[in-house]
Amino acid sequence: MGFEQQHDYGVRSRRGLWGWLRRRELAGVARVTPPLMGLRVWEACAGAGFYSQWLVSLGARVVAVDRCQAMLDQMGEESVEKICRDVRECRPAGFEVAACFGGLEFLPDAGDFFERVSGCRALLLLVPRVCGWTRLYRLYHWLGGQTIYLRSLAELDAAASGWTRRQSCAAGPMSLALRYERA
Repeated sequence: MGFEQQHDYGVRSRRGLWGWLRRRELAGVARVTPPLMGLRVWEACAGAGFYSQWLVSLGARVVAVDRCQAMLDQMGEESVEKICRDVRECRPAGFEVAACFGGLEFLPDAGDFFERVSGCRALLLLVPRVCGWTRLYRLYHWLGGQTIYLRSLAELDAAASGWTRRQSCAAGPMSLALRYERA
């Protein structure tokens, strides 16, 4: 099932086991996130806005980008500027921070993404670790017609030309939260 058909994604992702997982991941992301008060944040693959709302609560001015209008419509956060566009067609300018929480694994070329956001000073990521659980995650998405690209930390660092990884930590049982800064 494509994201376009997930009309209740925003609600379902906050409940039960999925909600528990999201809260664990958010705790990891919070550990690597610098103060954002007043900063402009470009959020790639924003989906239904789980992290967008959190960024706003930190005082960030958020522009949320996702290729699926149905997902953006679930956001409900009035203070977030929403743009329906494939992030592979974007080159954000005028933002201090770029963020991609759970979307990089859907992009076939991580290096291209790092290059596209190179106008930002910092990049916050939430990515799946390569482990048994994420192999099941990849299978789940494959069965739904989505390709997932699992990358090791070394592969991400190699793709991050011009960026330096400043901080990383576990984020829940199967993810890593990362902060990169321009070298």
